[in-house]
Amino acid sequence: MKNGGFLVFVAILLSTVISCNRDKKKEEPTEKTEMVRRGEFVVKIRETGSLEPRLFVEVKSNVSGQVKQLFVKEGDYVEKDQELLKIDDDKVLQRKKQAEARLESSQASVEQSQLQTFLAGKGRSSDILQYENSLESAKAALASTKATALQQLSSARTDIESTKNLLEQDRITLSQAKITLQQAELQLEQNKSNEASAKIELDNTRAEYDRSKDLYEKKFVSKKSLEDAELRFSRAESAYESAKKNVISQAKSIESQQQNIDARNRAIENRQATLRLIEQNLGTIQTSQEASTKQATANLENAKIRLQQALETVEEQTAMSLTAEAQAKSGLVQAETTLQDNIIDLDWTVIKAPISGRITRMRLEAGDSVMGARGGYSQAPPVLTISDLSKMEVTTRINEAEIGKVALGQRAEIKLESHPDQVFTGQVTEIAPSAPNFGRQGGGGSQGVVTFKVVIEIDDSESELLPGMTADVDIIVFDKKNIPQLPIESVIVTNIMTANTTVAGADLDLLVSNQPVKVETLVGKKHDATIGKIHQDKDRYNVEILLKGNPSDLRAGPTSIHLVSESKFNLRNLPANLDSERKHFVQLNDPNVPDQPKKKKKKFTFKGKKSKKEELKGVRTRVEVGQRNNTHFQILSGVSDGDLVYIPSLEQLTQNEEDDDK
Repeated sequence: MKNGGFLVFVAILLSTVISCNRDKKKEEPTEKTEMVRRGEFVVKIRETGSLEPRLFVEVKSNVSGQVKQLFVKEGDYVEKDQELLKIDDDKVLQRKKQAEARLESSQASVEQSQLQTFLAGKGRSSDILQYENSLESAKAALASTKATALQQLSSARTDIESTKNLLEQDRITLSQAKITLQQAELQLEQNKSNEASAKIELDNTRAEYDRSKDLYEKKFVSKKSLEDAELRFSRAESAYESAKKNVISQAKSIESQQQNIDARNRAIENRQATLRLIEQNLGTIQTSQEASTKQATANLENAKIRLQQALETVEEQTAMSLTAEAQAKSGLVQAETTLQDNIIDLDWTVIKAPISGRITRMRLEAGDSVMGARGGYSQAPPVLTISDLSKMEVTTRINEAEIGKVALGQRAEIKLESHPDQVFTGQVTEIAPSAPNFGRQGGGGSQGVVTFKVVIEIDDSESELLPGMTADVDIIVFDKKNIPQLPIESVIVTNIMTANTTVAGADLDLLVSNQPVKVETLVGKKHDATIGKIHQDKDRYNVEILLKGNPSDLRAGPTSIHLVSESKFNLRNLPANLDSERKHFVQLNDPNVPDQPKKKKKKFTFKGKKSKKEELKGVRTRVEVGQRNNTHFQILSGVSDGDLVYIPSLEQLTQNEEDDDK
């Protein structure tokens, strides 16, 4: 009985303990965590715009008048060159008839003036032709006389020059023959010397051969040595015979050359006699030809005077007829131009479609007056607008803070209120190079916001898309796969005092990222800090130090600091540059730090004494971020794939900032 009561007491006690533990667990807060994951990362810029056709033409009338007939109405689809409307052409037809009459009159005037010019010219031509023929005959006689004189003189001079050239050539040939004779005599001496040398060589090789033959018979030398000696002897004998022949041949050549010199001397004497005879004949020819040329020249001058007198008489009459003809032709050109302009105006009274498309705006009705857009009326308003709705685009405006992310060719998603369940695609085809009113005082967008025009062409435009429709545009400025990322709420963004300092290579190995250190100023005040990024490839400012809070005694700018870590290092007088910068941090769940909760089904609990203040969990770790979309940051460095980070609450962040300020 006693044992039974004890068991009941133990059961009640265990039940109470379990209930208390369960209530205690319910009271303990659940820590929110996120893991660094890779996946698709998309960044979009969202703006509102309006639909416009990529190609549209505002049709204007080239002539003024009243609309007589309309062939189309607003909303109709028209083909290129299709008739759109007709303008009353009564006045244009009247002007055309008047121009045709003026053209006929001008043509008749031209024909009459040309006939008068022809008849007057024909009568004068008969008189002048006779004087011109006399002049041409005198010219021909003078030319013939000069040509004959020139030919005879030229022939005589040519004979003289030819004879002189032949005489000079004979002299040169004689000189060359003498030089050749001297060279032949020198060559004879050389051949004789060669004969003597060949004789000596023959004697030497004969003696050598006889000696080798004797030694061979005594078997002191080989048969090869005997054959070589015999070959040398044979060659020397041949060379000697050749040298003797050369001496004989050269002696005969000298004899022949001497005979050639004698012949040249006789030829030079004959040339000199011929030259004297030709020079005497040249003087006689010159005297005769001078007299003939003077007579022909006098006859030519007389013919010129007679012709000039005749030309001066008819010059005024010719000028008058040509002036009349030119005036008539000018009037004809003006009449033709006027008629052509009226024909064009008549053709323009029917306005045709310059492109195929839909009439999206029409500003007139039958009976309305239109102003022509030619010449000084080029600012006349259009009568209608034709749009090619097969290619539509969205025009929007992007804030200057975002325009740097937009580039030609980027994809875009378009949603229309008229098609709420459909997403259209497109791409950026145009980016304005400047904002509105650029260069003007006070220029910019509305209410001081600077924006830039951006055009997105829609892929596969549908016929029911109409100009002026409102569109929501998402321009995809970043879209990559397998990008490390974290939710925005897990990244702490704060302004923090940084010290970029220079640490020597040997001391640089003592530092690691996220290492707690103390920064000591030159006046001895110490501040808690951690090591940020370490740049191994830099010689200057290669270590980033993140100071806790915003110390009031530190000012941005260059300075010197001491970097201290207990029992590890004490680096003195390091050059540094202080600055307040916007940095990104996460509360990393580092398994190497013992005071963190253990991972269990993605929930973490902190075992320890309860505190009224909610502590930030994990190790504060500096990260670098890249792109940002509506939900996530792109992570560039600081954490690795699979790392777990805590998501701090607003109360934790507020308390942490207050502690940092202290």
